This record gives sequence, structure tokens and C-alpha cells, in this order.
Amino acid sequence: MSDDEDELAHLQRIKNDDYEYKHNYSDSQKHPKKKKLKALIPSYEFAPRVPPASTVVSSNPKPSYGGRNPLTDWTEHETLVLLDAWGERFLKQGRKSLRSEEWQEVAEKVSQESRIERTDTQCRNRLDTLKKKYKKEKAKMSISDKGFASDWIYFKKMDALLSPPSGRAGLDSGEFVGPSNGLDSPQNSGSGRSEKDEKPRLRPKRGNNGKKDKSFKLLADSFRKFSDIYEKIERGKRQQMAELERMRMDFHRDLELQKREILERAQAEIARIRQGRDDDDDNDDDDEDDDDRVMSG
Repeated sequence: MSDDEDELAHLQRIKNDDYEYKHNYSDSQKHPKKKKLKALIPSYEFAPRVPPASTVVSSNPKPSYGGRNPLTDWTEHETLVLLDAWGERFLKQGRKSLRSEEWQEVAEKVSQESRIERTDTQCRNRLDTLKKKYKKEKAKMSISDKGFASDWIYFKKMDALLSPPSGRAGLDSGEFVGPSNGLDSPQNSGSGRSEKDEKPRLRPKRGNNGKKDKSFKLLADSFRKFSDIYEKIERGKRQQMAELERMRMDFHRDLELQKREILERAQAEIARIRQGRDDDDDNDDDDEDDDDRVMSG
């Protein structure tokens, strides 16, 4: 009895092994990639995670500029340093254009003071912008009343450096001043532009009284011409209306004459017809009397 049980148990194990083999083979046919992945998992090793470069704290953090572009935006301090460095060399040169090496010195001075690397080209462009602004402010002062004063923070320093000799002489509040025969150019001295061309082109003042008199004269001439034209038009209208009235009166007079003539002719014709009828009646009466006398005789 025990031998039979052992044999049955052995057959059952064989059957179970055969079922498991078929089941695994079927899964491997359906999901070959999954089986391959399972086979690779035991041999896979995770590499140690390296922190990203952005999380590494630098020992020398970069300075913050408050959202501005340090290459194009100039602070007030940087601009004043530029004007001091350029103005010193500008006056030493007798208010003539700086050479390339001098502009390089100015750029180094600005870079040292502002702690931002500035090139000579950037310094020239900045100075060119300041000169344009200065010319606009001077033009406003020339065409406005005497009480106008520029509130531009760099105007006094620019005016001390660029104003003609008759305007300023000596030192004014520690700013660079001296005799001037022109304006410095932000470009190299070999650019071909003279100092005379760099002077601010200010419009000459014109007398207000002369302008007002000219305006009033022009306005009076316009009114006079307009009144002459209007008078001619009205005169033509009056002449046309008088001519039309004369034609209307002539037409009515001719019409009345024609009516009178027609009426007179009609009355004469009626009278003539009546006269002829009366004559016929008289003749008929005479004939009847003659007949009566003949018959009675």
C-alpha cells in the first residue's frame, strides 16, 4: 500500500513540475523583454548620486546688481568717476581729443573704482550719451526764459568742462573748468572730426516783439484779403439780384402791354360785330315796310 502511495506522489510531482515548466515557458514567450529585464536586475548596481553643480556653494559669491545690466547701465558713482578721469586728461590736453592710450587709462580708472570691467569703447559711448544730453539741456536754456535751470545731476560738471571760456573760468565747486575752444569727441582723435564741430549747436534767440509784430501783420493782411474777397462776392450778388429784378419788371410790363392790346382788339372786334348785326336788322325792317306798302297798294 505504501508503494502505491509513493508512486502516486511521484507522479503528482512530475505533473506539477510539467505544469510549472509550461506556465513559465508561456510567460517567457508572451513577455520576453520582461524576462530579460528580470535576468539583468541581479547584476545591476546603483551608482552613487552626485550633487548638481548648482547646489555647490561657492566660496566667492558674485555681487548682485539689483536687477540692472552692469555692462550697459551706469551708476551715478561710475559716471562721476568717468567724468573726473576724462576731464582731468581733457584739460591737460588743452580741451583736445584724447588718444587711444589715454582712453585706455580712463577705462582702467573707471574699472578700478567701480569694480566692473569697463572697456574704452564703453567709456566713449557713455561720454557721447552725456554730451548729447548736455546739448539738449543747453538748447532748452537758450530758448526758454531766464529763470530756467536744469535739474540734470551731471549738468554742472558737464557745463564746467564743455562751456566756452566766456561762460566759466577757474574752478567752480571743485569741478574742472578752464579755457575751451571746442568739445572732446568720444571717438579716437583720428576719426577726422574737429573740435569745432563738437560745439553744441544752439538756436539763436529771436526777439519776441519782432515775431509778434510779424504775426499781427500777417494776420491783418489775411483779414484784409478776406474782406476784399467777401466784398467782391457780395457786390456781384447785389448786381445779379438787381439785373434779375430789372428783367422781371420788363417782363411784367411787356406782359401788361400785350394783355391791353389783346383786350382792345377783342373789344373792337366785338363792337364791329355788333355794329354789323344792327345794320342787318335795320335793312330787314326796311324790306318789311316796303312789302307792306306794296301789298296794301
